[in-house]
Amino acid sequence: MPYTDALQGTSVILPKYDKAQAVYDSLFMQLDHALAYRLALYRLKYQRRVVPTPCRLPSRRYPAT
Repeated sequence: MPYTDALQGTSVILPKYDKAQAVYDSLFMQLDHALAYRLALYRLKYQRRVVPTPCRLPSRRYPAT
């Protein structure tokens, strides 16, 4: 199957045929990269952001003078 020379338009008229093992290895590598990218986007979107809350001190009421 022509894989590495595919989709080159008219610049490559007779694309070379790649071995099936090389094609599958490349496809699985691309799938791994796509899944890792998607997982990174998911983690960025849905991760819990820990925002420190300001410390609330009890308000003091001073006697009126």
